[in-house]
Order: sequence, then structure tokens, then C-alpha cells
Amino acid sequence: MIPAAALLALLGSLPEAAPGPAPLLPVTRGTTKSGVAVVVVAAPDSPWAVAQLHLRLDASEITPKTRSATSAWAAQLAEVGRASIGPNGTIEQRLTPESLVLSFGVEAAHVVDAIAAIDSVLRARSNRPGSPPPRPPAPLSVVDDVVDAATARALFPGEALALSTEGGVLDATTARSLGDVLNTKSDDTGTLPRLAIVVVGPGSGEALLAQVNHFLTAPIRPTLVTAQPTRRKASVTISEQEGPSSSSSLTLLIPPRHDAAELLVLAALLGGHLVRSSGAVGIVVDVTAADRRALVEAENDAVDQVRRVAAAPPPPEVVDAAREQVLAARLSSLNDPARVAHALGQAVLDGRPTRVEDEIASLQALTPTKVSLAAAALAAAAVIIVRTPGPEPTSSASP
Repeated sequence: MIPAAALLALLGSLPEAAPGPAPLLPVTRGTTKSGVAVVVVAAPDSPWAVAQLHLRLDASEITPKTRSATSAWAAQLAEVGRASIGPNGTIEQRLTPESLVLSFGVEAAHVVDAIAAIDSVLRARSNRPGSPPPRPPAPLSVVDDVVDAATARALFPGEALALSTEGGVLDATTARSLGDVLNTKSDDTGTLPRLAIVVVGPGSGEALLAQVNHFLTAPIRPTLVTAQPTRRKASVTISEQEGPSSSSSLTLLIPPRHDAAELLVLAALLGGHLVRSSGAVGIVVDVTAADRRALVEAENDAVDQVRRVAAAPPPPEVVDAAREQVLAARLSSLNDPARVAHALGQAVLDGRPTRVEDEIASLQALTPTKVSLAAAALAAAAVIIVRTPGPEPTSSASP
């Protein structure tokens, strides 16, 4: 078992836990005056603070033209926020098929500047595009990955999530359309947040929440849009890129359970990693082989490994070793405010705001039987295989 003090140490600067039960993270949850979900994490001794804006991008009313301008729109919004945090602040961004995250980092004493950056972004959401930003934001490092673009195209053909977010021109019309998506609090069903704001910084959780409500006043209209896309349920979907395939990525997805602790350990046993999708969670296993025939055999072997774990629980010592490995990696990956904020914000968008704390706690109570049951569910799940060609053969120069 991991002691509470060690769990709290994942932020690197938090005070020692008081005697008795302690929360896994010093989290306070609330909403803005207009009803947007807010999560704050108190890190009173941290030299750095972060404020992040999380936005779902799976609205079915987004056209291909609008969707393709998302990257340019995100870069413009990041540049708007730059004016609030000044030259010493940092901006990071993560754009996936399902969400956009803008992360503003500042010295802890200037946490209100990071909050003000989000307020300015919300106010500028539909602005007419200006000059291209001088430099794009740095990529945001995260704890858990999501389905990549190639897998999304295979999993959700014809849906908004399958459309590219790159290469489009950001004109006044597309900026206004994307701003309208950001202007809604809820997703297409009205049950999941469209937006979430996460702040990690100094002071108590209550004080941070008060600062968010004081400095973030941009109005968000609580309107809803059309029905959420139906998820593809095909048992096996194969997508092949041009050229002789020598590697593939197998994604096995199941509906989200109470937590993904079992899948985290199962992924470690299989040599894969956890991946999340809207309404699903699963494992990605990367496979390489010398030729197509060997590649198909390797893909089948990977699926067979899942079936073997489903048929017989692994030995307790194997599960214990994998669990300790996963716990150590998970706590290490949450050692900076930006990663903590990203994990908490994505949990809010998925409708399970306490997911981060729940999964760490569940890892400590994991049994081989639970891992086997998760493997059984995964063995019957949808499998998405994306095959990619290997590198071009190089020719040796003649002497």
C-alpha cells in the first residue's frame, strides 16, 4: 500500500498529510458563476502555478471545413492568453480528436494572471482571426493518452471525431462556428460538461476557487446542440495505410468501468499502454514484424495473450509486481502541476470527476481475479487495428 504522504508528494511541494484518512489529492471542486465546472488543487509551497481550459470537440454539428481549422483557432486563442501571462509565462497545448487543452503556466505568485488568460480566451473565442501566431504553443505532456487520429477515423467513420483538425483556413465564419462550440456548457446530450477549468496553485482550495470566480467572468451561454454521435460497435476494424505493412497498433476498447486500474495493470502485463476515448477505455499494443504475414500472426498473438489472462488469473506475485510498477510510474507522471491539471480536467469532461483519485486507490486493492475479469471484457471488445508501412529500404552506394 502507498502511504497518504507519498501520494500527496506527487505534487512535490505539498504539506505532509495529517494523521488519519487523507485525500489522495487536495482537490476542491465547484463551478464558475455561469456554471462551468472548476477543479482546483492546492499546492501552497509550489513555485509554479497552472491554469488549464479543457474543451470537448465531438459536437456533431462541426463541419469538415470548421473542424480542419481547429488547430489554427487553438493557436490563435493561445496567443490571446499570452498577453495575460507575460514573457515569463509558458503556454502548452494538446489537441486530440476529442478535446483541446490550453495550459497557462506562471510563477505561483501570479496565478491570477493564468486565470485571467483563460478569461481572455473565453472572451476572444469568436474573434475575427488576426495574424498567425509567431510560434505555436509547446506540446502538453500528459498522463494517459487518447485514441490517435488514425484510430479515430477507423472507429468513428463519418463522425466528427474522424475529421482532421489540421490544414484548414481560419476565416471569420469558422472562428465564429468554433467559438459557438466553446460557448456551450454541456455536450450534445446535456449530461457531460463541454468545458472544464483546472487550476493548480498556492493557497487553499477555497481561496483558489474564489479567485477563479473573481477573475473569470466571461459569459458562457448554457445552450445545447444536437445529438451525440453513436459509437461504432464493429468487433474488428482494420485500417491500412499505403505501402507494405510492417507495424501495427492494436486498440482494444470497452465501455468505461468504475475505474481503469485493472486495465492499467493488464497493459503492463501485455507491454501496452492505457488509452481513453469518449465513452470508452482500453489498451493499445504496438506490434512490429518483418512482413505482412508475420504481422498478422503477431496481431493474433497479442489478442491471444488477452484471452489467456481472461481464462486464468495471473499469479499474485506477477500482478503485485505489475501493480507496483504502474503505481510508481503513475505517481511519477503526476509530479508536475500541468500533468495533474490535465488528468483532472479530462476526468471532468468524461463525466467522472474523481477518476484520478479513484484509480490510484483501486490500484492498491487490485486482485488477480479483477485483472482476469477485465481481460475477459477486453477479449470480447471492439478491436481497431491500424497497420502502417515500415521505413523505405536504403540502398548502399557503390564503392
